[in-house]
Amino acid sequence: MTTPTNSTNPFAPSVSTPLCSPNRSPLTENPELDEDMMREMTASYSEISQSCSSIEDDKTEKGADRQYCDLQDFSLLEETRGQPNEFFTNLDGTVEKEGDNLVYIAQDLESKLKLSSPTADKSLLPDAGMYQKIETLEVELVQKTEENEILKQTVEDLTSTVDELSQRSRSQNILISGIPQERKEDVYKIIEYVGNQMDITDPMADVQLAHRMGSSQTAPIVVRLMNTRTRAKWIKAFKGKKLWQKKIYVNEHLTKKNQELFKRTKEMAKEANFKFVWLSDNRILMRKNEQSQVSVIRNMNDLVKALNGRNTSGGAAGHGAGRGGVDAGSSRAQ
Repeated sequence: MTTPTNSTNPFAPSVSTPLCSPNRSPLTENPELDEDMMREMTASYSEISQSCSSIEDDKTEKGADRQYCDLQDFSLLEETRGQPNEFFTNLDGTVEKEGDNLVYIAQDLESKLKLSSPTADKSLLPDAGMYQKIETLEVELVQKTEENEILKQTVEDLTSTVDELSQRSRSQNILISGIPQERKEDVYKIIEYVGNQMDITDPMADVQLAHRMGSSQTAPIVVRLMNTRTRAKWIKAFKGKKLWQKKIYVNEHLTKKNQELFKRTKEMAKEANFKFVWLSDNRILMRKNEQSQVSVIRNMNDLVKALNGRNTSGGAAGHGAGRGGVDAGSSRAQ
């Protein structure tokens, strides 16, 4: 195989010279190339020639008639001869030879990268004063967090105190529920009827005030009795006569918070197989069985502790313990 002569390409082979001829040398066609580059190119050429010969021999043994040495490497070399110079002229650095490779080394590349980084702008870097401000803000944040926790605890304590005062103001009251409301009813006649059902002598002599707690048909009746002893007498009479069997209930007058707590206590006590939940002197009491201690339930924390077997009596463990069977009736209160 032969190739036409190309006058513009110093590495193009002549018409009469075989492409893979080992006698062909670029030194004879371009004497201006320096000796080092000539030696490198001569060595590369020799490797290509040897590779071509080995391929051709291998293919000849198999009967192939196609040439595999087209010297594409020389064409690519010619096309890119001027490119390295154009590329390197746009960068500051040097080109060094390492073995068979040419390596470009940028001058002070690390420093240039740092200078090009936005964080290198000194105006954006925090100064000592800013660090001090950040530390001050962190300290203030911790202080505010602690103050907030103290305020939350204070609010809880005040809420509890208000609820206790509200509950104390109801210490003479009872709540009668289970009797449907009717138009133009007389609540005092209803109270007298309930008192008679419980065998209370002259029940109306114990009553100061009474009214319905709302307009719904099932709204309970609030009754203010003469004193706490009178209230205790009515509660005891209700338990003795078991009026809940007639769907009539007499209970102590609890605040909304304590009503919800009492309801939740009964539900959770039932799930945990506690036998007794009742009210006494506006307090919620519970115990697992006749032999266990009595727990006072003032909040959800007390309830969880009692369910886990930790006593929360607060000095009232013996209250009602001797008559637990009677007090258990109050657990049916609605």
